[in-house]
Amino acid sequence: MAPFASQLIRNRRVVISANKQTTYGTVLADGALTHNLRFEGRNFPAAPEKEYFSDAQLAKGFPGASTRIEIQRRSSLQLSGLPVYDFLAGWLLAMAFGKVVTTGAGTPWTHTFTEDLSTTLAPVTTVYIEETADEKYKMQDVAIDSLRFSGGAIGPVLCDATLRGSGRHLDGSMTPPALVDPVFILNNDADILLGAPAGATSIKERIRSWEINIGTPQEDYRHPGSGLYAGFHRRGDLSPSVKLAVAAKDTDDIRTLLISDTMQELQININSAAGAQLNFKFPNLKFRGVGGEDGQYIVWNIEADESSIFRIGAAERVEVVVINGQATYLVAA
Repeated sequence: MAPFASQLIRNRRVVISANKQTTYGTVLADGALTHNLRFEGRNFPAAPEKEYFSDAQLAKGFPGASTRIEIQRRSSLQLSGLPVYDFLAGWLLAMAFGKVVTTGAGTPWTHTFTEDLSTTLAPVTTVYIEETADEKYKMQDVAIDSLRFSGGAIGPVLCDATLRGSGRHLDGSMTPPALVDPVFILNNDADILLGAPAGATSIKERIRSWEINIGTPQEDYRHPGSGLYAGFHRRGDLSPSVKLAVAAKDTDDIRTLLISDTMQELQININSAAGAQLNFKFPNLKFRGVGGEDGQYIVWNIEADESSIFRIGAAERVEVVVINGQATYLVAA
C-alpha cells in the first residue's frame, strides 16, 4: 500500500476582499483578494447539485433511472464560531447591510451601516478557497444570508455567518496575502446600555449573555437561460432580532419594563482599541421575556424581533458602527 500525505485542516485557507464584484458571474482579480480570514478549519463549503431523472417510470422493462441530467448548481459556506476582529467586523456588516457611509481622513476610519432600501440586489463578492494542496478555487457571486453575533463576559465576540453563492466557481490557485495579526473585538471591553430612547444607561454588570441576529435572506433567482447557475441574488427585507440575559436584582425593573408599553433603546458598544470598535444601536424596541436561571441565580431572558424593533422618525431600526483601519468597503472591482 502506497503512503500518502494526509491533508491538515490547519492548512486550509479562505481569502476575502473588501471589494464587491462589478458584474455578477465574474470573479475578482487576485489583487483584490487581500485578507486571509481567521476561521474555524472545520467549516467546509457545500456545492449541492439538483438532477432530473427522466426515465424512472418509463417502460424500459426494469425499474429505476438509467439517465441523468444536471439542472441546477448551488454553493454555500457556513462559517461558525468566527472570532470577530477589526477588519472582519466591517466586512460582515458591509456584505449584510449593503450600505455603508465611511468617514475619516485617515486610520482609523468610521463605517456606519444601515438598511439599504434602494435596491433588492445584494452586493456580491468572490471568496478564494484552498481545501487541500491540489483543490484551490474561487467561489463566485457570494452574498451573506444571515449573521448571528453573540457575547458573554470574556473572550472575543463570536459570529456565525451563512454565505451563499451562485453555484459558479473558477478553479486555479493564487498567492494568498500575508496573514495579518488581528485586533479582536472583546466582550471584556463591552458596555451595554438600556433605557428610554436617548436616555439609555449602562447595565453591563447585569448582562450574562447577549445575541444579535441580522437576517438578509437571499433568493437564488433563476430564470430561463440562466443555465445551471443563479441569474442573480434577490435580497429580502432585513430582519433584525436581539436577545439579552439580564441578572435580576432586589429592586424590580425588568418585569416593569416588560409589562409597560414604553419604547426602549439598546446599545452594545465595544471599544477594544482606537481602531477596533463595534457598536450596535437599536433606538426603538419593545422587549418581551420570561424569568429563567443562571446556575442558582435568577435571570430575565428578554428579546425583541422584527415585529418589535421599530423605525420611528429619522431613527433607523438598527444602526451599526465599526471603527477600524480599513479605508473602504463595497467598492466595485
